[in-house]
Amino acid sequence: MFKSSDNTDWIKIDFAGWSSSPKEQDKFADIKNSILRCQVIRFDYINANGQRSSRFIEPEQLYFNRHTWYLLAFCRNRSEHRIFRISRIKNATVTDEHFEKRHISDEENAIIRSDRQPWVNLHLRFSEKMLHRLYDDFDEDCVTKNDDGSFDVRVSFPEDEWVYGYILSFGHFVEVISPERIRGIVAESMKSTLKYYS
Repeated sequence: MFKSSDNTDWIKIDFAGWSSSPKEQDKFADIKNSILRCQVIRFDYINANGQRSSRFIEPEQLYFNRHTWYLLAFCRNRSEHRIFRISRIKNATVTDEHFEKRHISDEENAIIRSDRQPWVNLHLRFSEKMLHRLYDDFDEDCVTKNDDGSFDVRVSFPEDEWVYGYILSFGHFVEVISPERIRGIVAESMKSTLKYYS
């Protein structure tokens, strides 16, 4: 698609955040080139618990899922294929070492892409004021309009700190209907936040 255009400036894709440094903006280009050239990458990785580790990986594929970019790679530290969230990769350096791509079975690929995290089935109720975000974030089949103008969304997400923060990003325009456990976690997070402003 990109090679077929005579005009090279018809599209610009910036994968870095607004506050990112030039080095962060180059991260995607470095990873892409290392995949195409089969070169080992070294980087620091910060997991969902905030723990930092140094990794040497054989990069295989970039893919985009649920508003987030990921890197599928063979991790030499763990001696297995892993999924890395691109935003959590820091200080990436492409080495001069080359590797041969490893075969991944369909079953292994499915396990890898599940990211080994537990998933949670959410039932969320949104104010009509959030309609502009609902159709940006969710498939239309997940959204049901209620008689009072609110919207119910039923969706499955990997459960970690990200999903709690995501729900909280809607402020008082969302209510967790179920599961009750997630409802409690979100409520406690709101109470803790209020302590800073009271």
